[in-house]
Amino acid sequence: MKIFGICLIKNEADIIAYSLNRHSEWADQIFVYDNGSTDGTWEIVLDLAKINPKIIPFKQEAKPFRDGLRSEIFNAYKHLVSDGDWWCIRCDSDEFYLDDPRTFLKTISPLHHLVASIHYEYRLTVEDVESLSFNKPIEAVIDQLTYYHPKQNSEIRFIKHRTRLQWPDITYGYPKHKGVLSAKKIRLKHFQYRTPEQIERRILVRKQATAEGYQFFGRDVVESWKDKLVHRADMVKETPEMPIVFLRDMNKTPLLKRLILLTLHTLKIFP
Repeated sequence: MKIFGICLIKNEADIIAYSLNRHSEWADQIFVYDNGSTDGTWEIVLDLAKINPKIIPFKQEAKPFRDGLRSEIFNAYKHLVSDGDWWCIRCDSDEFYLDDPRTFLKTISPLHHLVASIHYEYRLTVEDVESLSFNKPIEAVIDQLTYYHPKQNSEIRFIKHRTRLQWPDITYGYPKHKGVLSAKKIRLKHFQYRTPEQIERRILVRKQATAEGYQFFGRDVVESWKDKLVHRADMVKETPEMPIVFLRDMNKTPLLKRLILLTLHTLKIFP
């Protein structure tokens, strides 16, 4: 079993090197598509690829953002992937796994093709800004952020490869007939708001994507990084137990639909 990461990035210079090195601890190869960074992100990726053979720079090209841009990587490299290997379909630069993906994916039933996340959304708080220093390496910065949103989201992160799996073009956010979802979820920490400077860049990138027609960045189209700050009293302090309280659970698929999907994939009608 191998794991192949699809990493779509833009203006992540503060975290991309640390992130790719961390992801390469469990991924066999990570394909990187830079969607038009202007802060040196792509140059960092190119330099990192010279010393880390698991990092594969795909291309840098500025296009209107769509989730389906990842299909370009899938179609360019699927010939390297065998049945039973896994794609980390969103190998995002601001996500770090609490569960080792290589160990975790070995526990997934052969009948299942998809693994969703448990997203612990870490937030920059008003108190953090007042008391913490951000003039540190990014690993030290995120280590000092210890408050996360009290409810967790769940999103697909891993898809099992099959030879017949197709991802036609960028109009599709995922491959067609992507498969049956496992009840097991993999835990990750998400640091989408980590420093004032980074939040400002995030706002600008998402404003641009929204102006170009992408419709799902509404929460990030604000005027200032201060608009994204929260108070610790409204968050949860990190503990070793990390309790789960779902805001949106990916496993709420009606039983009949789940049985139909299992049948269609088992009979090879779907890939």
